[in-house]
Amino acid sequence: MCFHRGGREFGLRKGSKTDSSAAQADSFADERGERASACSGRNDPLVVGLNRNGMKYHGTQTSRGFGQLLPLSWKNTLAEPEGTLPSMTSIVAPSASTIRKALNEFEIDVNAGQVGQIQEYIRLLLVWNEKVNLTAIRNPLEILYRHFCETMFAAKVVELDQCRLADIGTGAGFPGLALKILLPEAEVVLVESNIKKATFLAEVVRALGIAGANVLVSRYEELGEEIAPIDFLLARALGEFEVFLKWAASDKVDARRVILWVGAADVEQVRKDPRWAWEPPVAVPQSLRRALLIGSKVVA
Repeated sequence: MCFHRGGREFGLRKGSKTDSSAAQADSFADERGERASACSGRNDPLVVGLNRNGMKYHGTQTSRGFGQLLPLSWKNTLAEPEGTLPSMTSIVAPSASTIRKALNEFEIDVNAGQVGQIQEYIRLLLVWNEKVNLTAIRNPLEILYRHFCETMFAAKVVELDQCRLADIGTGAGFPGLALKILLPEAEVVLVESNIKKATFLAEVVRALGIAGANVLVSRYEELGEEIAPIDFLLARALGEFEVFLKWAASDKVDARRVILWVGAADVEQVRKDPRWAWEPPVAVPQSLRRALLIGSKVVA
């Protein structure tokens, strides 16, 4: 998994781990002046995470590979910590039976490993949400329904397995990272302009042991060949649909289809865009006001 910022890529060698996710968040405050050895000329991917010494690193991309890695701190990721973050053990995620029951209401089947990933994701989300504004929803059960069930529902509407997906303005990782848990064979690019949120995403990818997910730190309007080609562009609660759909239809993006999670009031306005051929909207279960819109790029 790689973590990019514009034309740069940040991270550590694959496989870095620590003992506690709560400790990982706290360790951002470490201001030691340690430096990693130079990685110039290496082609192996780097990931954002903590190394064996508990340090957070970023690196700049060079024409030959990656330059010297430097420690990250709260100064360039999160705000200066005040007090202690909640312990991961103090966060109670929904039980396995509750998760299966909720997903079954959306006709979604998951295995034991995926249930465990959802539970860990919810714990991480609630811990990090104390320092980073990731979600206004703080009830674990509501997070399960609104963030996981509603986004995973797209896989019941359209075949996404083994596709290349790009989640634009992913925020806390919904819908892209939730779909990646459900569809391990899919390749997912998570586009997020806020480096604090992107750092959280990279930590979730590391902690859950997810392969085939990249975090790209950039405004989506500035992207093109960095994410092309794309089978599906995903956007949830993005707004500015006209701007997004114009960019998505451009030749530089080379997106074939889009999936939008929209409010019922926005459905007709979005469907007026002539650059996309729209399928009938699909109501999201357990919701009276949200729908999925699936569009295919109109070939001139």
